[in-house]
Amino acid sequence: MSIYKKTLQETLENKRLRQDGKHIAIPFPFPRFSEFFPGIMKRRYFIVTANSKVGKSKISDFLFVLHPFLFSTEKETNIKPRITYFTLEQSKEDKIKEIRSFLLFYKYGITLAPDYIDSIYKGYILNDKVEKIISSEEFIKWFEEYEKVVTYIDYTKNPFGIYKYIRGYAHDVGYYVDKEGRRMDMSLPRKIDSKGYKVTEDDRIALENFNRQVDYYQQNDEDEYHIIVVDHARLLTQEKDLGERENLENFSSNYLMSVRDRWKFIPVLVAQQAASQESVENTKADKIRPSADGIGIAKNIQQDCDTLVGLFSPARHRRLSWEGYDISQLRDKHRELSIILNRRGNAAITQLYFNGASNYFKELPPATQMTQAIYDVINNDAIQRDL
Repeated sequence: MSIYKKTLQETLENKRLRQDGKHIAIPFPFPRFSEFFPGIMKRRYFIVTANSKVGKSKISDFLFVLHPFLFSTEKETNIKPRITYFTLEQSKEDKIKEIRSFLLFYKYGITLAPDYIDSIYKGYILNDKVEKIISSEEFIKWFEEYEKVVTYIDYTKNPFGIYKYIRGYAHDVGYYVDKEGRRMDMSLPRKIDSKGYKVTEDDRIALENFNRQVDYYQQNDEDEYHIIVVDHARLLTQEKDLGERENLENFSSNYLMSVRDRWKFIPVLVAQQAASQESVENTKADKIRPSADGIGIAKNIQQDCDTLVGLFSPARHRRLSWEGYDISQLRDKHRELSIILNRRGNAAITQLYFNGASNYFKELPPATQMTQAIYDVINNDAIQRDL
């Protein structure tokens, strides 16, 4: 099949799906923002960036893990997210504890950070009310469903090891079609991806012949949206003979772009802004928002992605107001979310309420509609899901 015929087939299939009332994207959970950016689509590579300790991991979790799961369970949709999360910074147990704090706030309006729930602080022991909630059948059932959708991998930081895991996963959830339109036998690629299997020279030759025959990859279930999160770039181990910058560029250009292009998966790489972005010179020049050129280690990776997402905290720069919002009242509970780069559309920007202890974000009303009552609700930590 020619490339044009494949693209036409995809276009017509998208139209049919929309006419049938189905979704072909997971919209971001911010209504005004979503008017300018459609959300999570197949075959899109996202990079999420922010300065240190602004919340880049938390916004990545919220947009690409929690929201897709909630969208699939709370909305009428055909989309089935399947999320593989390479957590290079935390253990999978710590990630689950963060999600527990999110659910406490999301369902019950209780703000309680993971360490408080674990009774670690000298002046606090978990109260009976919260213990009853987190031990309830409803709470446990929610996590059982969540863990069917989200898989945390915390035992590898090696770039090729991550790619090999994704490749083996792709071979489990789909298959290749050859240039004659026939489904190909997946026994060879599955064997090569088996844990501990040593690839022989004959295997390599056979695999090269196999790859020459491949026309395209087909998922077993086209309603599945496979999201691959890597958090975060700086913690990748270095492969042999590669410096830190070259290592990340290779991971992005050769591995994550292949994940996107070959299997239509949705890679999400979390990458920190360089410390120089918060320098005195940048502050004086009013260049304090995250930028494509500001990505630390290897700024060239911004050329690989389809969408570069930025998170920014004006309070970090002692701003008393920002875009019409009173930062002197919002303080660290405010974040600005932006689409810095979008290869398939326009940039977009919005202002968010941020509850760091609960890993929760919500789009704030327009600045002209921010009343003192709304500021008071936020400052009293009594905020519920609806502002």
